[in-house]
Amino acid sequence: MKSPGGIALGPWTGKLVLAVVAVAAGWWLLNSPVLAFGDVHVDGYDGDDRPQLEAALKAAAGDGNLFSLPRDEVESAAARFPAVGDVALSRRWPRSLRVQIIPARPIAAIVSPKGQSVLVSSRSRVIRFAPKRHDFPRLRIDGMPPKPGARLPKKLETSFAFVKEVPPEIASRIRALRQVDGGLIQGELTGLGDLIVGRPGRPKARAAALTAVLRDLSEGEGSEQAAARYIDVSVPERPAVGFTVPTANPEPSS
Repeated sequence: MKSPGGIALGPWTGKLVLAVVAVAAGWWLLNSPVLAFGDVHVDGYDGDDRPQLEAALKAAAGDGNLFSLPRDEVESAAARFPAVGDVALSRRWPRSLRVQIIPARPIAAIVSPKGQSVLVSSRSRVIRFAPKRHDFPRLRIDGMPPKPGARLPKKLETSFAFVKEVPPEIASRIRALRQVDGGLIQGELTGLGDLIVGRPGRPKARAAALTAVLRDLSEGEGSEQAAARYIDVSVPERPAVGFTVPTANPEPSS
Protein backbone atom coordinates (compact mmCIF):
# COMPACT_ATOMS: atom_id res chain seq x y z
CA MET A 1 0.00 0.00 0.00
CA LYS A 2 1.33 3.42 -0.95
CA SER A 3 0.62 6.83 0.50
CA PRO A 4 -0.61 9.64 -1.83
CA GLY A 5 3.02 10.79 -2.15
CA GLY A 6 4.11 7.41 -3.40
CA ILE A 7 5.71 6.23 -0.14
CA ALA A 8 5.02 2.59 0.56
CA LEU A 9 3.11 1.92 3.80
CA GLY A 10 3.47 -1.26 5.80
CA PRO A 11 0.50 -3.60 6.36
CA TRP A 12 0.15 -2.50 10.00
CA THR A 13 -0.18 1.13 9.01
CA GLY A 14 -3.34 0.45 7.05
CA LYS A 15 -4.82 -1.54 9.92
CA LEU A 16 -3.99 1.26 12.35
CA VAL A 17 -5.73 3.79 10.12
CA LEU A 18 -8.81 1.59 9.91
CA ALA A 19 -8.82 1.14 13.70
CA VAL A 20 -8.63 4.89 14.27
CA VAL A 21 -11.49 5.45 11.84
CA ALA A 22 -13.57 2.75 13.55
CA VAL A 23 -12.97 4.25 17.00
CA ALA A 24 -13.86 7.71 15.77
CA ALA A 25 -17.02 6.39 14.11
CA GLY A 26 -17.99 4.52 17.27
CA TRP A 27 -17.42 7.59 19.43
CA TRP A 28 -19.53 9.69 17.09
CA LEU A 29 -22.30 7.08 17.08
CA LEU A 30 -22.42 6.82 20.88
CA ASN A 31 -22.59 10.59 21.24
CA SER A 32 -24.90 11.31 18.36
CA PRO A 33 -28.68 11.82 18.50
CA VAL A 34 -29.11 8.43 16.83
CA LEU A 35 -28.69 6.53 20.14
CA ALA A 36 -29.86 9.29 22.49
CA PHE A 37 -33.05 8.71 24.46
CA GLY A 38 -36.02 10.04 22.59
CA ASP A 39 -38.25 10.06 25.67
CA VAL A 40 -38.14 9.48 29.44
CA HIS A 41 -41.04 7.72 31.20
CA VAL A 42 -41.41 8.31 34.94
CA ASP A 43 -43.45 5.77 36.92
CA GLY A 44 -44.38 5.40 40.57
CA TYR A 45 -44.65 9.07 41.54
CA ASP A 46 -47.75 11.22 41.95
CA GLY A 47 -46.49 14.16 44.02
CA ASP A 48 -47.54 17.73 43.28
CA ASP A 49 -44.02 18.41 42.01
CA ARG A 50 -44.14 15.62 39.40
CA PRO A 51 -43.71 18.07 36.46
CA GLN A 52 -40.52 19.44 38.03
CA LEU A 53 -39.26 15.92 38.73
CA GLU A 54 -39.92 14.81 35.15
CA ALA A 55 -38.13 17.87 33.77
CA ALA A 56 -35.10 17.26 36.01
CA LEU A 57 -34.89 13.58 35.05
CA LYS A 58 -35.23 14.28 31.34
CA ALA A 59 -32.42 16.82 31.55
CA ALA A 60 -30.25 14.31 33.43
CA ALA A 61 -31.02 11.56 30.93
CA GLY A 62 -29.46 13.69 28.17
CA ASP A 63 -26.03 12.54 29.37
CA GLY A 64 -26.79 8.91 28.51
CA ASN A 65 -27.86 6.73 25.60
CA LEU A 66 -29.21 3.28 24.86
CA PHE A 67 -25.85 1.67 25.62
CA SER A 68 -24.87 3.78 28.61
CA LEU A 69 -27.57 4.47 31.19
CA PRO A 70 -27.11 7.84 32.96
CA ARG A 71 -27.55 6.27 36.39
CA ASP A 72 -25.42 8.68 38.43
CA GLU A 73 -26.90 11.75 36.76
CA VAL A 74 -30.51 10.59 37.23
CA GLU A 75 -29.93 9.58 40.86
CA SER A 76 -28.36 12.95 41.60
CA ALA A 77 -31.30 14.80 40.01
CA ALA A 78 -33.89 12.68 41.84
CA ALA A 79 -32.15 13.20 45.20
CA ARG A 80 -33.24 16.86 45.13
CA PHE A 81 -36.86 15.74 45.64
CA PRO A 82 -37.50 14.71 49.27
CA ALA A 83 -40.32 12.27 48.48
CA VAL A 84 -38.02 10.19 46.27
CA GLY A 85 -36.18 7.41 48.05
CA ASP A 86 -34.43 5.75 45.12
CA VAL A 87 -34.72 5.17 41.37
CA ALA A 88 -34.48 2.14 39.07
CA LEU A 89 -33.53 2.63 35.41
CA SER A 90 -34.32 0.42 32.44
CA ARG A 91 -34.40 0.75 28.65
CA ARG A 92 -37.62 0.78 26.67
CA TRP A 93 -36.83 0.03 23.06
CA PRO A 94 -36.41 1.51 20.64
CA ARG A 95 -35.31 4.82 22.23
CA SER A 96 -36.93 5.40 25.63
CA LEU A 97 -35.69 5.39 29.21
CA ARG A 98 -37.95 4.20 32.04
CA VAL A 99 -37.33 5.64 35.50
CA GLN A 100 -39.17 3.81 38.28
CA ILE A 101 -39.45 5.97 41.38
CA ILE A 102 -39.14 4.23 44.74
CA PRO A 103 -40.85 6.50 47.28
CA ALA A 104 -38.99 7.66 50.36
CA ARG A 105 -39.93 5.62 53.43
CA PRO A 106 -41.26 7.64 56.39
CA ILE A 107 -39.59 6.79 59.70
CA ALA A 108 -41.00 9.33 62.17
CA ALA A 109 -43.17 12.41 62.55
CA ILE A 110 -42.07 15.77 63.91
CA VAL A 111 -44.85 17.28 65.97
CA SER A 112 -45.16 20.84 67.27
CA PRO A 113 -47.02 21.89 70.45
CA LYS A 114 -49.87 23.19 68.28
CA GLY A 115 -50.32 19.83 66.56
CA GLN A 116 -48.77 20.48 63.16
CA SER A 117 -46.66 17.54 62.05
CA VAL A 118 -44.49 16.41 59.14
CA LEU A 119 -43.06 13.04 58.13
CA VAL A 120 -39.31 12.38 58.00
CA SER A 121 -37.66 9.80 55.73
CA SER A 122 -34.87 7.37 56.53
CA ARG A 123 -32.54 9.87 54.83
CA SER A 124 -33.41 12.52 57.43
CA ARG A 125 -35.41 14.63 54.98
CA VAL A 126 -38.87 16.04 55.61
CA ILE A 127 -41.11 14.36 53.03
CA ARG A 128 -44.52 15.94 53.46
CA PHE A 129 -47.10 17.03 56.00
CA ALA A 130 -48.39 14.16 58.12
CA PRO A 131 -52.04 13.06 58.12
CA LYS A 132 -54.04 13.54 61.31
CA ARG A 133 -53.87 9.82 62.04
CA HIS A 134 -50.68 7.83 61.52
CA ASP A 135 -48.60 5.12 63.19
CA PHE A 136 -45.18 6.77 63.24
CA PRO A 137 -43.21 7.68 66.37
CA ARG A 138 -43.59 11.33 67.30
CA LEU A 139 -40.61 13.60 67.91
CA ARG A 140 -41.59 16.80 69.68
CA ILE A 141 -40.17 20.14 68.62
CA ASP A 142 -40.72 23.62 70.03
CA GLY A 143 -42.24 25.97 67.49
CA MET A 144 -43.25 25.07 63.96
CA PRO A 145 -41.96 21.87 62.34
CA PRO A 146 -39.65 22.22 59.32
CA LYS A 147 -41.21 22.41 55.87
CA PRO A 148 -41.14 19.57 53.31
CA GLY A 149 -37.71 19.33 51.71
CA ALA A 150 -35.85 20.51 54.80
CA ARG A 151 -33.29 18.45 56.67
CA LEU A 152 -34.02 16.98 60.08
CA PRO A 153 -33.26 19.65 62.73
CA LYS A 154 -29.99 18.95 64.52
CA LYS A 155 -31.68 19.01 67.93
CA LEU A 156 -33.75 15.96 66.90
CA GLU A 157 -30.91 13.85 65.46
CA THR A 158 -30.32 11.78 68.62
CA SER A 159 -34.02 11.04 69.13
CA PHE A 160 -34.33 10.13 65.46
CA ALA A 161 -31.32 7.79 65.66
CA PHE A 162 -33.09 5.91 68.46
CA VAL A 163 -36.51 5.50 66.82
CA LYS A 164 -34.86 4.27 63.60
CA GLU A 165 -33.61 1.23 65.53
CA VAL A 166 -36.92 0.42 67.25
CA PRO A 167 -39.22 -2.16 65.54
CA PRO A 168 -42.19 -0.42 63.83
CA GLU A 169 -44.82 -2.05 66.06
CA ILE A 170 -43.09 -0.57 69.13
CA ALA A 171 -41.99 2.70 67.52
CA SER A 172 -45.63 3.49 66.69
CA ARG A 173 -46.28 3.76 70.45
CA ILE A 174 -43.62 6.43 71.06
CA ARG A 175 -44.98 9.89 71.77
CA ALA A 176 -43.43 13.30 72.52
CA LEU A 177 -39.85 12.07 72.35
CA ARG A 178 -37.53 15.01 72.99
CA GLN A 179 -34.38 16.20 74.74
CA VAL A 180 -34.99 17.86 78.09
CA ASP A 181 -32.59 19.81 80.32
CA GLY A 182 -29.14 18.27 80.37
CA GLY A 183 -29.65 16.48 77.06
CA LEU A 184 -31.68 13.60 78.50
CA ILE A 185 -33.95 11.97 75.89
CA GLN A 186 -37.35 10.97 77.15
CA GLY A 187 -40.92 10.58 75.96
CA GLU A 188 -44.03 8.47 76.48
CA LEU A 189 -45.26 5.03 75.45
CA THR A 190 -48.96 4.55 74.75
CA GLY A 191 -50.47 1.89 76.99
CA LEU A 192 -47.68 2.29 79.51
CA GLY A 193 -46.05 5.41 80.91
CA ASP A 194 -42.84 7.37 80.50
CA LEU A 195 -39.95 6.25 78.31
CA ILE A 196 -36.47 7.25 79.50
CA VAL A 197 -33.88 6.77 76.78
CA GLY A 198 -31.01 8.59 78.48
CA ARG A 199 -28.27 10.78 77.14
CA PRO A 200 -27.37 10.65 73.43
CA GLY A 201 -25.60 7.51 72.28
CA ARG A 202 -25.98 3.73 71.87
CA PRO A 203 -29.30 3.84 69.95
CA LYS A 204 -29.14 0.18 68.81
CA ALA A 205 -28.45 -1.19 72.27
CA ARG A 206 -31.19 0.92 73.86
CA ALA A 207 -33.71 -0.01 71.18
CA ALA A 208 -32.90 -3.69 71.71
CA ALA A 209 -33.32 -3.28 75.48
CA LEU A 210 -36.72 -1.60 75.05
CA THR A 211 -37.87 -4.36 72.69
CA ALA A 212 -36.78 -7.11 75.08
CA VAL A 213 -38.47 -5.49 78.10
CA LEU A 214 -41.79 -4.94 76.34
CA ARG A 215 -41.87 -8.51 75.08
CA ASP A 216 -41.46 -9.75 78.64
CA LEU A 217 -44.30 -7.62 80.02
CA SER A 218 -47.93 -8.66 79.62
CA GLU A 219 -50.24 -6.39 77.64
CA GLY A 220 -53.86 -5.35 77.90
CA GLU A 221 -56.19 -4.12 80.61
CA GLY A 222 -54.84 -4.89 84.08
CA SER A 223 -51.53 -6.05 82.59
CA GLU A 224 -47.95 -5.37 83.65
CA GLN A 225 -47.59 -2.75 80.94
CA ALA A 226 -50.73 -0.96 82.09
CA ALA A 227 -49.35 -0.90 85.64
CA ALA A 228 -45.92 0.39 84.64
CA ARG A 229 -45.09 4.04 85.28
CA TYR A 230 -41.91 4.10 83.24
CA ILE A 231 -39.29 2.13 81.33
CA ASP A 232 -35.68 3.27 81.63
CA VAL A 233 -33.22 1.97 79.01
CA SER A 234 -30.51 4.55 79.61
CA VAL A 235 -28.26 1.67 80.70
CA PRO A 236 -29.29 -0.98 78.16
CA GLU A 237 -27.54 -3.80 80.03
CA ARG A 238 -29.73 -3.04 83.06
CA PRO A 239 -33.11 -1.70 81.88
CA ALA A 240 -35.51 -0.74 84.63
CA VAL A 241 -39.30 -0.76 84.91
CA GLY A 242 -41.16 1.21 87.56
CA PHE A 243 -44.61 0.05 88.64
CA THR A 244 -47.45 1.85 90.34
CA VAL A 245 -47.59 0.94 94.01
CA PRO A 246 -51.23 0.30 94.99
CA THR A 247 -52.48 2.39 97.88
CA ALA A 248 -53.70 0.32 100.79
CA ASN A 249 -57.35 0.84 101.73
CA PRO A 250 -57.51 2.69 105.07
CA GLU A 251 -59.12 0.88 107.98
CA PRO A 252 -62.64 2.16 108.63
CA SER A 253 -62.75 4.43 111.65
CA SER A 254 -64.80 3.28 114.61
